[in-house]
Amino acid sequence: MQEALSWMRSHGEETGDEDIARLSPLMHGHINMLGHYTFTLPEDILKGERRGIKF
Repeated sequence: MQEALSWMRSHGEETGDEDIARLSPLMHGHINMLGHYTFTLPEDILKGERRGIKF
């Protein structure tokens, strides 16, 4: 989330502190924490590369 905010700021987007204060990666009430999940990730992501941000 911090990288996305940094990217936005470097590209002239305004990011107000009051808006950022409401962001949380911990909001997970909608996620079933008891299930088993598998993900197939692209090779570039597995190597630690990041995808571009799309707006």
